[in-house]
Amino acid sequence: MAEFDNIDVVVINGVKYRRKLRDYTLQLVRSAVVSAVFSGSIQIDPGTPFFLTSLHAADTADTKVLSTQEAWYTQCQDNEGGYLWCDGPVERSSMFADRILGYQLPQPMPIRTNTRMTWTIINAAAGAGAGTATIVLRGYSLIAM
Repeated sequence: MAEFDNIDVVVINGVKYRRKLRDYTLQLVRSAVVSAVFSGSIQIDPGTPFFLTSLHAADTADTKVLSTQEAWYTQCQDNEGGYLWCDGPVERSSMFADRILGYQLPQPMPIRTNTRMTWTIINAAAGAGAGTATIVLRGYSLIAM
């Protein structure tokens, strides 16, 4: 069980770690082809525990209206037993919420070291625009003290 001595120090099994902000990012260049599929992976650093605190997504095809997002669907699968984060592709806003804050997890979610997450993006069936989708996993790594 982890205990927090203060805001920056975590103690796990008697070992102290310093929390350090960490973002993992993935950029996928999308064409304007209807229902086209694009995928890529994010690999968590080996030997450095990671606690996910939020998920974010942006797209260069997004308009200047902050409440409007380019329509695409997403799915994530990690290599920990082939775990699917959702049982099928979901709308972008279902996984990442809004463009400003993203999806803030209610509590930090630990992700094992060396975990590989494969993200798939599927263009919407109509009106797909070309762009670059950026996925951000925001959280913190634990650095042994």
